Amino acid sequence: MRSLLRWLGIVVVTVAITIAALGLLGYWFGRELLRTPVAASWEGEAGEVHFDLAPQTPFPKILAQLVRAKLISREQAIALRLYVRFSKRDAALIKAGEYLLRPSQSPFEILGVLSQGSVVLHRVTIVEGKNVFEIAQAVEEAGIASAREILAAALSSELASASGLRAESFEGYLFPETYYLPRGMSAHRILEVFVARFRDVWSRENLDALAKKAGGLTQHEVVTMASIIEKEAGVADERTLISAVIHNRLKRKMKLEMDPTVIYGIYLARGFFNGNLTRPDLRAPFPHSTYAHAGLPPGPIASPGLASLQAALSPRSSRALFFVARGDGSHEFCETLVCHNAAVGTYQLARVSP
Repeated sequence: MRSLLRWLGIVVVTVAITIAALGLLGYWFGRELLRTPVAASWEGEAGEVHFDLAPQTPFPKILAQLVRAKLISREQAIALRLYVRFSKRDAALIKAGEYLLRPSQSPFEILGVLSQGSVVLHRVTIVEGKNVFEIAQAVEEAGIASAREILAAALSSELASASGLRAESFEGYLFPETYYLPRGMSAHRILEVFVARFRDVWSRENLDALAKKAGGLTQHEVVTMASIIEKEAGVADERTLISAVIHNRLKRKMKLEMDPTVIYGIYLARGFFNGNLTRPDLRAPFPHSTYAHAGLPPGPIASPGLASLQAALSPRSSRALFFVARGDGSHEFCETLVCHNAAVGTYQLARVSP
């Protein structure tokens, strides 16, 4: 009986040692397999591969995608699945998005990239003086989101309010700058990134204090005025003079009568502007038209840069009430209607289509 028990003990120990040895061997083999890039065995696959990962994709499907993209082998997919299961690593930490991966990366490295969310960033530049219609197109051309989604969000009063703006839309608050954003962000989140930069600049430059000195202008009034200055100023050092004209006309309760406000009304009414401003357009009662309505428009007509924001708050000392484009980007400024009419005759032959 004792010899039988001794024999059984030897068998159990031997089996246990064998299982442990096989387990260690399998674990070592698996880890070595996961440390080896697939490019080491698949020739000619060393370039970058665009890898799109949809939200909430199950881990087995992620592995299948990686195999189809020739980023890992089938054996590595099995080893990676076992590694994640037995190491109790949370596969849910893998983040959706657009990635650039290489077959020269090991499965461990690829798993790390997906877990860190090191997604591809796309460059988009918001140019001073562009409106939300043009900005939406720029975002789409950068491959970040569709223009339709961006525009719908940008013109939403509900989303503007949710983002803390005291405005009917995001117009004017999408600060001009170059941004690097991942594809797949929601339209609202993209707009909030642009607005956050506007707030940073407004705060950094202490524009609230300047607004108080400028007669207690609200932020919305400043941005609205600055957007007109941005659209009208073809020469940088004329911004403060254009600002002076706006301030002078507002004080005299004169209509501003500035073409870019009409053009913005056309954008809102038709969704585009063909570059042809007509006399009927100038007479149309667009809400933003400063020909049809006195005072500032109800909101901005484009995204102003810092220089135009500062110009709105610090107009040049001038009694000018009029300006007319010379055709080279600069303007002729006048204090009287007689001077202005003469300038129109000189510089603006057929300025507006019949």
